[in-house]
Amino acid sequence: MPGEYILTFPGSYHAGFSTGINIGEAVNFVSRSWFDFGFKCQEIYRKTREKIPVMPIDWLIIENIINVGRAELDYETKVKLRESFAQILKEERSSREQLERTLKSHARSLLLPGQD
Repeated sequence: MPGEYILTFPGSYHAGFSTGINIGEAVNFVSRSWFDFGFKCQEIYRKTREKIPVMPIDWLIIENIINVGRAELDYETKVKLRESFAQILKEERSSREQLERTLKSHARSLLLPGQD
């Protein structure tokens, strides 16, 4: 009905559909307590490769870090942003190191005898 709001909690099932001419709008917002749910969800998506997140949490965190001076955030939220950003950097470095090892391993297997 017009003027109604639906809140979808982390981990809950939700879907949308259209039965004709209508106008629908979705607004995504989070509190600092949501970050952990977002990371968990993204981890599940990455492991299952079922789908790509509509709005990756990495992007959300990084955009907030970039614009932290313009946003009115309390101290606890800024701390959570910093911790989340550190987690993103740690995972990114680990993924890049793993990729580098994998590529080096595959590159060695492509070498012909005597090309070392």
